[in-house]
Amino acid sequence: MNTHTRVDIHASRLLHRLDDALLLVGPDLCVRQVLTQAAYALGGVGVSRRELVGLPLSQALATLLAPKALASLIEQISALADSPGESLDTLRGVEGAATAALRAAGLTRYYDIWMQPYIGDEGLTLLLGLRDVTERLRLARELESARQAHELALGVLRAEPQALEEFMAEALQGISLLHSLVKMPARSESAFRSKLSRIADEVESLAKQASTVRLSSINRCALALVNDIQAVLQQAAVSGDDFLPLSVSLDELFVQINNTGRLAEQRAGRAISNERADVTGSYRTLADWSADLGQRLQILVDRFGLQSQHSADLALNGLQQVPENQQRNVESILVQLVRNAIEHGIETASVRLAGGKSAKGQISVECTVRAGQGLQLDIRDDGCGFDLNLIRRLAIEQGLATAEELDNAQPDAISNLLVRPGFNTAGLVSDSGRGLGMEFLRELVLRIGGQISVSSQPGQQTHLSVALPEQAADEALIETQRVA
Repeated sequence: MNTHTRVDIHASRLLHRLDDALLLVGPDLCVRQVLTQAAYALGGVGVSRRELVGLPLSQALATLLAPKALASLIEQISALADSPGESLDTLRGVEGAATAALRAAGLTRYYDIWMQPYIGDEGLTLLLGLRDVTERLRLARELESARQAHELALGVLRAEPQALEEFMAEALQGISLLHSLVKMPARSESAFRSKLSRIADEVESLAKQASTVRLSSINRCALALVNDIQAVLQQAAVSGDDFLPLSVSLDELFVQINNTGRLAEQRAGRAISNERADVTGSYRTLADWSADLGQRLQILVDRFGLQSQHSADLALNGLQQVPENQQRNVESILVQLVRNAIEHGIETASVRLAGGKSAKGQISVECTVRAGQGLQLDIRDDGCGFDLNLIRRLAIEQGLATAEELDNAQPDAISNLLVRPGFNTAGLVSDSGRGLGMEFLRELVLRIGGQISVSSQPGQQTHLSVALPEQAADEALIETQRVA
């Protein structure tokens, strides 16, 4: 046996001991040679040890990589043939293929992938390496989780007690508002985009609140989620599927805030003084529910009023009459409409004074139970009203009415176009901002068999009336994730 033969044998043995799976891929993107035994062992449960040589790379890796990850890899490899001399950075943490059952059992695998291309006479020849990094990522995540817990505990210990208690009261209100926003149905793409924008605004507000008490882990988690939402909104098209990864980050934020509350209680030796320590929506009596909702709506008006330099008094009447089966629906409707009123309806003090109004605005909520006719909600504010000219123009552009039909239309008829099925609110980006979010409300009310009407005098006032049937179903708040 000559020296070269012995070297080849030793090299082959060394290759087969490597943890990396090494595949030689030809110009036709088929596997030409399997260089290491690891190629047959990758993936764990469910991956066949069949012969890989001769298979198209897309088929050879189909049981190993998730479909999107595999498609992206093949696309990048194909692009190498058009850019001789370029090499790709290692792709880290690529998700492996796994069924739902495997994921539930925690068996999803992750891989680092590297490529060394060579452009020869035949075209692109590629040395492709894959290494299973699942355990490494698991340990890294556990370490990061422990680091975050430590950082959160230190933040709670260092925070001024009164400031921490105030943060928790507002954070719990923010979580409640986010729950309401998440549950709002969004059947069109424009409604889904508006929904994501509102979630981003609320999460960003939570980030600012966390920053004021130096809870850096919550601030960082919230800002990362805002960036992820903005990335989705910049896509040419969005759908309910885009919300799935965002919901994981949202849950993580909720967990951090709830952990902060528990740590704050342990530090203080008592429960945080908030009427609703959890956000599950469980109340002993109607009085408990109405008092809690009234408190949270007042916090909402104060907080968003402060952020936008708008100020208003909130008057609430009749919440004690709301039957239990209507509570969740009424809560979501009022949170949406009161927030819209303070953010986009009530003007700043200087604008109001210049228009002959008092510096402080007025928002009122009236709930009335009518025997045999269900529940009536009336929400009024003395703000800027809706931009009727803009609504009129959008309705004509969207083919819902002709210019002739709207020439002599009364203001209320134009206002009610906002809640007409088929009206797209995506174009309602005026100085007042009013109308954004109305698609949420319309979808919700229609799904529970209710009716909604709008009356608005530009520059003067807005009145929204929502009629709910006696047997409005709670399931109306089941989220519609997939956008039509």
